[in-house]
Amino acid sequence: MQAFTLTFYARKAISSCNTISSVDFLSELYCRNNENARKDLELAEEMKRGHLVSMSFRVI
Repeated sequence: MQAFTLTFYARKAISSCNTISSVDFLSELYCRNNENARKDLELAEEMKRGHLVSMSFRVI
């Protein structure tokens, strides 16, 4: 569950960069560091495909 929440926030933050967002400080953080955000998202996607997915299912 945690892994999916984190990737969701990362996606939401990046997609909110060009809009007025009520997400939270994460959106501001990702917008300021947009290049880093993309790297983080790629990493999150990789991790989601890997061991974090099975870990998430165990948590759920």
